Amino acid sequence: MRAFILGIGLAISPTLVAPLHAQQDLRADPGSDYFARARQLYDAAVAETDPAQQKELYQRAIPILDDYIRMYPRHKFAQPATYYLAESYHAVGMPRQASMLFDQIIQKYRTGHYVAAAAYRLAYDNYNKKRYQQAARLFGLTAANAKKPEDQLRSIYFRAQCYLLLKDPKRAHPLLEKVANSPIDSPYKNQAKISSAHILLAEKKYDKALPLYEALLLPSQPPELRSETAYHAGVAAAALKKSELAKKYFDIAMEVKQSPWKANAHIALLGLYYQDKDYAAILNQLGKSQVKLDPKQLAQQGVIVGQTYFQKKDYAEAINYFLDVERSAPGTDQAFEAAYYKLLALYNIDGERIPEMVDQFIQNYAVGRGTSKYIHQAILMKAETLYGEKKYKEAAEAYNAISTEFIDKRNLPSLLYKKAWCLSEIGNHEGAATSFSQFIKDAPNDPRINNAFAKRGQSYMELGDRVKALKDFDAVIKNAPQSQIAAMSLQLSARIQRDAKRYEDVVERLEQLLRDFKDLTPKVKANSHYWLGSAYFKIDQFKNAIPHLETAQEMDKESYGKQTAMLLILARYSLKDVDGLKTALKQAEDIELTKQIPLPVYRWLGSQCYNAGDFKEAAYYLTKGCEEGVPQKTPTVVWRLLAKAQLKNQQWTLALLAADNLLTMEKEDARRVEAMLDKATALIGLNRLDEAKTVGEEALALRPSGKIKAGLLMALGDVAYLKDDFPTAAQHYVLVVETFDDEDASHADGLYKLIKSLEKSGKAKDAATYKAQLKKDHPGYQAPKGF
Repeated sequence: MRAFILGIGLAISPTLVAPLHAQQDLRADPGSDYFARARQLYDAAVAETDPAQQKELYQRAIPILDDYIRMYPRHKFAQPATYYLAESYHAVGMPRQASMLFDQIIQKYRTGHYVAAAAYRLAYDNYNKKRYQQAARLFGLTAANAKKPEDQLRSIYFRAQCYLLLKDPKRAHPLLEKVANSPIDSPYKNQAKISSAHILLAEKKYDKALPLYEALLLPSQPPELRSETAYHAGVAAAALKKSELAKKYFDIAMEVKQSPWKANAHIALLGLYYQDKDYAAILNQLGKSQVKLDPKQLAQQGVIVGQTYFQKKDYAEAINYFLDVERSAPGTDQAFEAAYYKLLALYNIDGERIPEMVDQFIQNYAVGRGTSKYIHQAILMKAETLYGEKKYKEAAEAYNAISTEFIDKRNLPSLLYKKAWCLSEIGNHEGAATSFSQFIKDAPNDPRINNAFAKRGQSYMELGDRVKALKDFDAVIKNAPQSQIAAMSLQLSARIQRDAKRYEDVVERLEQLLRDFKDLTPKVKANSHYWLGSAYFKIDQFKNAIPHLETAQEMDKESYGKQTAMLLILARYSLKDVDGLKTALKQAEDIELTKQIPLPVYRWLGSQCYNAGDFKEAAYYLTKGCEEGVPQKTPTVVWRLLAKAQLKNQQWTLALLAADNLLTMEKEDARRVEAMLDKATALIGLNRLDEAKTVGEEALALRPSGKIKAGLLMALGDVAYLKDDFPTAAQHYVLVVETFDDEDASHADGLYKLIKSLEKSGKAKDAATYKAQLKKDHPGYQAPKGF
């Protein structure tokens, strides 16, 4: 606020010093005569217009006045003489001597118009030397002793100005009101009124200040004072929420071209328009106002216009004005705020370099402003930019540097969500779970809530908290059953239940996934079919398991070929599905999984093939079912079936090996005899007849019975026959015929071989008898090949 103070003139007001009239005195008075002479010189000096002559006259008056005072210190004219002497010293440039005499008058005489004049002179000197406390006291003394009301009023006014300059408006205000309300016409009244209004304005007594300003706004008011008055009237009106009235007064203040208040009024108008969000008026005011602004005002304008363009989303123009603020008010809070909005404008234009710009902003302004929301909002811009670039590690560091109490509540949910996401992506699952939990608590209706549940569930999984993870996934499945995150949640929750061995629930979840989500990617579908098949397998629902395992294998053989192959083998084996098991084993062997197939699978399948008469396949699978190494590792029953299957296939060498292995393991004579029969048969096939005869005779020595005995007799008969010892052969064959009944296949073979032996032995008659029996007992008999 500027106070208007009229300059105090160098000459003492003639009203302060009354004219001196000499009285007629009949008595002789040398003191009066001497004073009259001095007064004559002094008056001549006062009246002289030539400065040099005037100074000379004052110098001539000084010694005479000084002599008079020394000679007549108590004379009736001593007080005016002292005053004249002081004024003379002052006129010739001897202020120290003058001040001493003025002070002497005040101290000696206390009252009177010379005291008023002396006090005024000293007040003026102190005022010029900025000794306002002393000046105020002396102006008060002047006012108390001046005879003329206008002199009193002037002194009161200047005393008030001293208090204003001493920043003591409480003492100044009653003095200014006294001047303003005086009935006396004075040039200081208007100045007192405006100063009084300024005090009220400073005390925020706007309702009292405004009428004072308005009363002064007269056409006759000097232009500069009118501009000042109008400006402050606008300030008061604005404070009273009288926006339109304030604008009117600010416009009046701007009418005076050279007024120092024009720039202030311009800034004030911009502020009012911004308060009304009248951005068009702001830009209009900016365009029409040609006013020179000081740095402080330029900064104020930059803030308002910059914010205007920012609100209009003209970020490039906004940046220019924010730069004005930084240049005009470096290091200030205004510059700090403008720098923040400049950064925000750049963020809205292009966020590529925002992280570096934020770092520079922090470096320039963060010291001492750590609790400012702008610092933390700026770091948020950096974090958001890095998040958008998927630089999750750097983004997480930025999010962690933000104190959320300084963030706009509208931005807090997004901050928590993205911070949690970043922490999850970089493996800080504990931090991610905490941030997602806060997000879920603070923003339960946020559209990303189900994503948060799903992502937190994943973090809980990584932390080993399966219970909380399952709860989160189930929340997603319930709240958004048709969403893609529900599909993911079904997958992950199924995995949790699989690890917990709750396979029925795994089945339910994966069946729902495959039923409700037809647009799953092939990879996800294959995975789901595999684990669904595995779950069915675990609960022994093999029929349900097989289709899903086969589908997984068909969709992604590279990923699930081996796993599904083994499960399919075991499922087919458990279902006793011979054909399916053969197929499954073939697939497993094609991908080189033979060594991983359980041997009992081969053994069972081999036995099934043997029983079905498929001796070639029986031999193949039974061979696969044998342990490597010593024969004792393989069950004897396998060697038994394998030897017989190989004999059926005329795999003589392999059959001989199987029979020899079997003989190392069989302990009972009955079983050993059977194994010896198989060995003999293999030896015959290999044409090792002598060895076959020896083995056969050893076996017969153990006195077998039934089919085994018959088989041995047949074998020994075959050996004799092949050695052309037909009579001996006939002896063995006839025992076979007598041993077996006519319904047994060996009986037919025995008859046929007996007939052939008898014929070879020349016993045609006997041979004919057996031929008739063969025809009768076994019509349609087909002779064995090669015999």
